[in-house]
Amino acid sequence: MMTAEQTDAGPDPARDGDEAAWSVFLDPSGPPAFVEAWFSLLCRDLGGISRAILLLETTEGSLAPAARHPRGPAPPAPEDEETALKSAVAEARENRTAAVRSAGGDRRVVALPVAPAGRAEAVVALVVPSAMLSRTVRRAQWGMGWLHSLIAERAARRDATTGAGLADALAVLAALEDGASLEAALRALVNELQPLIRADRVGVALLRRGRLRLRALSQTAEVEHRTDTARGLVQAMEEARLQLRTVTWPDNGDTIAVTAAHAAHAARAGSLALVTVPLFVRGELIAVLAAERLTPRDGDAAFTEAERARLEDIADLTAPHIGLRLREHRMVSGRLRVWTARAMRMLFGARHQGVKAIALMLAALVAWLSLAQTDLRVTATGRVQGAVSRVATAPFDSYIATAPVRAGDTVAQGEVLATLDDRDLRLDLLKWESERAKLIQERNAAQAEGDRAALSQLAARIARVEAEADLARSRLERIEIRAPMAGLVTEGDLSQQLGAPVSRGDALFRIASGESFRLEIEVGEYDIGLVQPGAAGTLALTGLSARQLGFEVRRLAQVAETGDGRTFFRVEAALTDPPADLRPGLQGIAKIEAGDSSLLYAIVRPLVDRTRILLWKLRP
Repeated sequence: MMTAEQTDAGPDPARDGDEAAWSVFLDPSGPPAFVEAWFSLLCRDLGGISRAILLLETTEGSLAPAARHPRGPAPPAPEDEETALKSAVAEARENRTAAVRSAGGDRRVVALPVAPAGRAEAVVALVVPSAMLSRTVRRAQWGMGWLHSLIAERAARRDATTGAGLADALAVLAALEDGASLEAALRALVNELQPLIRADRVGVALLRRGRLRLRALSQTAEVEHRTDTARGLVQAMEEARLQLRTVTWPDNGDTIAVTAAHAAHAARAGSLALVTVPLFVRGELIAVLAAERLTPRDGDAAFTEAERARLEDIADLTAPHIGLRLREHRMVSGRLRVWTARAMRMLFGARHQGVKAIALMLAALVAWLSLAQTDLRVTATGRVQGAVSRVATAPFDSYIATAPVRAGDTVAQGEVLATLDDRDLRLDLLKWESERAKLIQERNAAQAEGDRAALSQLAARIARVEAEADLARSRLERIEIRAPMAGLVTEGDLSQQLGAPVSRGDALFRIASGESFRLEIEVGEYDIGLVQPGAAGTLALTGLSARQLGFEVRRLAQVAETGDGRTFFRVEAALTDPPADLRPGLQGIAKIEAGDSSLLYAIVRPLVDRTRILLWKLRP
C-alpha cells in the first residue's frame, strides 16, 4: 500500500518512463520504435544492470547499436569493460551462443545472440553484477522472445523479397535471351522492366564512340532520335554517365549528384520522377538505363528506395549479358564470327543437305572457271571516223543566209554547203565604187589645172579606194561555203540557225572521206596496260550489230582524256575489211584481244585491279 508520504512526494520518473515505453510497445509507429520500447522495458524488468546495448545487423552485414541503456549520453566506460563487451559480442555472434567476459571487479559482461535462421542478426550485451548473472541471463532470454519473433519475421520478409527480386531478374534475363538480335533484346529488357518498377517509360542507351545513343524505349517499336523527349532523356543519361553513379530526380536530399539535365528533361517531358543507372562490365561503362514516372503510383510520385534498388540489381545482373550481345553485334569479332560458325555448321553439320548441294555446285563452278581458258579481251567504246576529214569555216564575220546541206549528207568537192548574207558587202562595194568615181572626177579637174601636188594625193586615195573595192568583191565571191573535198558531212546543221551570226574561223561543217575509215577507241585507264600496237580486235556497231568488223590497233595516245565522269586513252585502229555501207560517226562496242587467261580471272579482273588500287591508296 502506498503511504501518504509517497503520494505527496510527487510524480515518479521511473513510473512515467514505464508508461511511455508500454504505450509505444503496445502501439509502435514502426519497428525501430517497437525495438527501442521493448529494450527499455527489458532493461527495467531485469534490474541491477549498469549498462546494456542492443546491436542489430545492417545491410552491409555489420552490427550497429539500435538501443542503449541507460538512454541519453552515457559516461565513458572503463577500458576493461569496453574490451570485454567487444570480445563477448564478437564471440556470441560467431558461435551463436551466449558469451561471458569479466568487466573488472564483481561485474560481468554477457552477450546473448538472436539467430532465428542460423545467423546471428542481433546481439544483446548486458553489464551485470556477478551475483545476478544467472538470473539475469534467464530473464533476458525469456524476454528476448519478442526480438526473436521480430527478427524472424524480418528475415522471412527479406527472403520473400529476395525471391521475388530473383524471379524478376530471371524474367528479365530470359527476355534478353529470347531477343534474336541486339535491338530485340534491348526492347525486351525495357518492356520487362517497366511494370517491375512501376514506371511509365523505360529506356536504354548504349555507349558508342564516346557518346550515348538511345536504342530502345518501352512500348515503342522505333525510337525517334530527333524528338525533344528523346534528346532530353539522352542528356539525362549522359549526366549519369559522367558521374559514374545512379542519379535520382528528385534527389531526396542527395546533394552530391548533379541533376540539372534530369530536372530539365522532367520539366520538358512532364515527368514526376526519373532515375538513371549506369551499366558496367569489368569496370567499363557500356550503357545507361533510365526509368520515368509520369503519374503517381499508389500515392508515390517518386521512385521508392526498393524500386531504385531493384533497378540497380537488375542492371548489375543484365550488364554482362548486354556486353556479350554488344561483342556479338560487332562486325568482325561478333556478327562475322557468328555467320562464319553458322555457315560451317550448315556445310559440315548433319542437316541442311540442300545447302551442301549448292555449295558443292558452286565449288565445282569455281574450279571449272579456274581451269577453263579463254581469250582475254578489253571492252571499250569505239567510233568510226573517216581516214581524212576537212573542216569548212566562216571566211569572215557575217550572218547565215542559206544552209541546204546538213550532217549526214554526201557532198561533192566544191558543192555549196551554205551561203552568207551579202547585203552589207554589196553596200560596201557600192560605197567604194562611188568614192572611186568621185576621186576620178577630182583627179581630172586637178590635171586640167596642172596641180601636181593634188594629182599625187588623189592618185593615192584612188588606189586605197580601189583596194577596198577589190576586198569587197573578194568577200562577195566567198559568201558561198563550199565543200573542201568529196565525202560525208559528219558535223554541221545550220538549217535551224538561218540569220544567226558567225565569226571568222568558226567551224561550220566537218566532212569525212567516204572511201577509207579509221576507228577511235576510248580505252579505260584500268585496261590501257593490256592494249598493245598490232593487237587485233572486233567491233560491233550499234546500227550494224548483226555484223562484226575486224580491226588492228595502230597507235595509242600518250595523254589521258576525261569525259562522262571517267578517264580514258584514245586508241587508233584500222578496219581490216570495212563494208560498203559503213558511214563515219557510227558507234559501237570494241573488244581488243589481250592474250589468254582463265575464265575466272577474265570475270574478276576489273574488281581485282580496282581493289589493288584501293589497297595501295589506303596503305600508310
